[in-house]
Amino acid sequence: MNRLILWMALYFTVVSSGEVAHAERIALLIGCSDYQSEKIDDLPGAANDVLAFKQLLENELDFDRVTTLTGWTDDVATRPTHDRIHDAFEQLIESASLDSQVFILLSGHGTNVPVPESQANLLDVSNPEPDGLNEAFLPADAHADENLILDDQIGQWLDQLQEKGSHVWIVFDCCHSGTMTRSVGASDEVPRYVSPSVVGVSAEVLEAARQRVEKGANVSSEDEAKELAKPRQSKGSVVAFFAAKAHQTEAELIRPKNSGIKRGLLAYHLEQELRGRKSGITYGDLSRALISRYQADGRRHPSPFWAGDLNREVFGLRSWPEQKPMFLSREGDALVVSGGRLAGLNQGTVLEVFAPSDKAHETPIGTVEVKTVNATSAIVEPTESSVAANWPNNGSCRILYHESDRTPLRLSLLALSGSALKPLPPEGLATAIRQQFKDSSILVNDESNDCDWAFVLLEETGDAVLVLGEELQRLLQNGMSSLEKIPQARFKKSDLGDVAKIAAEIESNLTKVEKWSNLNKLMVAAGAELDPNQDVRIEARAADGLLIGDSQLKPGEIVELRATNKNLSRDYWYVILQLNSHYGIGLVGGENGLGVGTLRHAPRTAPPRPQPIYRFRCNDDASGSFGLIVIAMNTRDHPHTPNFGFLRQENFGAVVNRHTTESPTTEFERLLNGTLKSPTKFRNQQGLDRPQILTWTWTVSPP
Repeated sequence: MNRLILWMALYFTVVSSGEVAHAERIALLIGCSDYQSEKIDDLPGAANDVLAFKQLLENELDFDRVTTLTGWTDDVATRPTHDRIHDAFEQLIESASLDSQVFILLSGHGTNVPVPESQANLLDVSNPEPDGLNEAFLPADAHADENLILDDQIGQWLDQLQEKGSHVWIVFDCCHSGTMTRSVGASDEVPRYVSPSVVGVSAEVLEAARQRVEKGANVSSEDEAKELAKPRQSKGSVVAFFAAKAHQTEAELIRPKNSGIKRGLLAYHLEQELRGRKSGITYGDLSRALISRYQADGRRHPSPFWAGDLNREVFGLRSWPEQKPMFLSREGDALVVSGGRLAGLNQGTVLEVFAPSDKAHETPIGTVEVKTVNATSAIVEPTESSVAANWPNNGSCRILYHESDRTPLRLSLLALSGSALKPLPPEGLATAIRQQFKDSSILVNDESNDCDWAFVLLEETGDAVLVLGEELQRLLQNGMSSLEKIPQARFKKSDLGDVAKIAAEIESNLTKVEKWSNLNKLMVAAGAELDPNQDVRIEARAADGLLIGDSQLKPGEIVELRATNKNLSRDYWYVILQLNSHYGIGLVGGENGLGVGTLRHAPRTAPPRPQPIYRFRCNDDASGSFGLIVIAMNTRDHPHTPNFGFLRQENFGAVVNRHTTESPTTEFERLLNGTLKSPTKFRNQQGLDRPQILTWTWTVSPP
């Protein structure tokens, strides 16, 4: 339904992930199977849909109340007539309350009718219909143009349920979204579609409605359409599953095959998928599982679709934040991961695979490596350690590391003569540098267009500079003055005679880059894979106390980083590492300014409160990118005060290089120290004592 699709875009609400008691579960199941008009075909599958769902909800999914309206029995109260459907929705709204889990099934015929001439604005907020047609569900007593239930009426009922704080899942196993058609595709299939002419709408009237749209009669402006799409605040949420897209057709058919039992295709596969599933799955999981079921059923059409808070737990109050949309599936003998290059995958990328129910990504079932990749998908193969893994369809994937994680730095040795770059003469200084890196992971060459860093001898002055390869063009065009705020190490002509010392300083600076880069990879990975159930959270506040949602800061702004310990029985250590754009790493904030502190647990009688852990002012002359890593460890597993001083380092090219003599002492500190050479080592093993890693990054714009 056009109105409902737009409505679903308006009402997206994320539910908190806290542990709660069992919320009341109530359902309204409507199956219009016996139509009283001779012009409308009966749909026995609609009654079967209701019966199957009633048994499922009551016997397996612990529903407290299930109301059914189906068939045309002697009991008038159970007939799905226009008035009874209205009454049932009103009673549902009256009985629902905060956090009620509401399930609604509408199974039957649908049609479409023109928007009344009185609605001059086809995108009116109360009933937006860009195609000029209202969609309608047909009760069992529908006839001519009477007793239709329009899409905007259903939307109003959903509004009221959501305003009460209920969480609604509505399934439309009927024609919808513009055409709302289900057509006959095989001898055992029956259309769940009623031509508008059956309900009194002539072809001429339909054509007039289409012409209104084509002429753009009084359609809202672009600004009005944008205003329509603004989300509204609400205590509840809604998820809607639709049987087919606007341009497709759907059928009522015999399922299981050869059983002789008619069912709606969406209702059948949805009911089957829900059986045996108790908790820990989201509506998004169900949507992906349905696609797999349709494919296994040999159905290329229609394409069911969904809208709303798909990250919410099915019939639950937990919600998981959106992660990269990467899922494992089988296509013949091949394993395929969705996402491709658009999700950051490259040849050689290794991914962990988790069962669909493992939302917290706690227990990987194995790892796979990308062999071939395009923009949207990748062919993967199990790694050597995962050959025997049982790969589930729709298992979720998380990047473990990229091939680029293992790519060494490339250093070019060059000389600048006038406005041209040439290889550094292969004797003296060049020989010493190559010898310094002989047994190193850093590759040395003399290519000016194929390097990460370049050591450049400035023949005009006799000085030298170590600079990013991407800045060579800037150096050529504007000289040394253009590199003033760029990470660099400068060497005076008088010092270049001590070639061993120069080679050692180059190695020291590039080691800083490797160390910084590996910690930064850890920070990026942690930020992308935040566990929604972890105890410690961080937030950034401005000097006025307002939450900083945009990490673009101005020089002089004051920022306060706060942390909250949500655990009601356990204290946490925290350590704050700061990475700056000049490859410096520092320990900042904390209780003594050395980056370490304690987050006490809140008493059970009071809610957890944020605690300031680091306050700083953006330096007026320090533009660039910055990042913080907050590592939280519970004091029960880590009884000793953490000491991460071994991670400190001065900026790239610093004249004074304070080499720390501190070394890691605990198992976790030694593990983290492994990131200095290999970020994959840490990511493969951080489950030893499950520290929590949180990040916040920001950019300071130039003054």
